[in-house]
Amino acid sequence: RRPAKEATPRKKAKVEAPPPPAAAPAKKKPPFRAFEERWERRATHKRSAAAEKQLLAKYGGREFRDDDGAYIISTENLEWSAEEGEWTVLAQKKRKKKEEYEGYVVNAQLRRMIARSLPARDVQRK
Repeated sequence: RRPAKEATPRKKAKVEAPPPPAAAPAKKKPPFRAFEERWERRATHKRSAAAEKQLLAKYGGREFRDDDGAYIISTENLEWSAEEGEWTVLAQKKRKKKEEYEGYVVNAQLRRMIARSLPARDVQRK
């Protein structure tokens, strides 16, 4: 049997604080699906937080051109139209500073306007 060695105190390693993380690059949106997806048909006519969240994920922050100019869709919320029983996106003119929004129904026409304002490589067609 070996004789027990006395434990010697270890020196603590000097630990430097890690450098601050570099600013993360802006996350690129996936290609815009310029067609009505299966889930979307139900979601546009269903008033629920889950449906609103799904529609915002697809349409929120997207830009499009209308006869009146360029618009950007709100990333915050949609508006439920009780008369029509469907969701509408809230779009703001790109150059305006005021918070004036216009409602656009989620339909084929809106998808076409968004698709036309994007480069072809960023649009996925059926």
